[in-house]
Amino acid sequence: MTRHRRVRSRICTLLGAVVVAMGVGGPAAAQAEDPTFGPYALLSVDAPNQLPGGVAKLTADAWLFDVPSSPYRLKIYDVTDQKFLKDCKANTCVVNVTQSAATQHTYRSYIAGQATSFPPPSIQAASDDVVVSWGAKLVLNANFTELFEYETATLTAKAAVAGTIAIKDATMGQTIKICPATTVCSISVKQTMPTTHDYYAMQGALPANIVSITWMKMP
Repeated sequence: MTRHRRVRSRICTLLGAVVVAMGVGGPAAAQAEDPTFGPYALLSVDAPNQLPGGVAKLTADAWLFDVPSSPYRLKIYDVTDQKFLKDCKANTCVVNVTQSAATQHTYRSYIAGQATSFPPPSIQAASDDVVVSWGAKLVLNANFTELFEYETATLTAKAAVAGTIAIKDATMGQTIKICPATTVCSISVKQTMPTTHDYYAMQGALPANIVSITWMKMP
């Protein structure tokens, strides 16, 4: 979710430049102000840290480009295996991915031609890479890792076996949630000023990965 928020913020800035330019010199002035004005291919994952067999949802979006009216398609690839996963004649494309054993895979989306080869032909835009990891016995994910002050993120810990799960704010040195006899534990977190907090989960002596969440100043 992080990448979408950053790029959308960038797009909003660019759109603001267009509005200004339309008043002082028209569309050409807007393009001259920022020649990198689109298109964008975005890719996000709902939960990048997975237990073996866990399912991660990848969502690709096309921004500042209308895929349905173009000769191109929005495509998602497994870069690790150089494998085509899905393409859509739409501005959003979703695919679920899973691995049964401990591994890490990298994924990427493209706005490109119809062929399913890797890399695809006639690339118009490519996303940043998204990495999904499988293999831990306890994992922690956040639905957002970048958001604005006063906005809320949800942390979710998942364990391979039932037990008491504690979610901790490492930045503050505090335990913020304890869930007994379970495999899933969630809590919502919010900060009222720009800051970054690190969170992790524990089940007995078993630690999960660290998740960093950054709250930015409201523009």
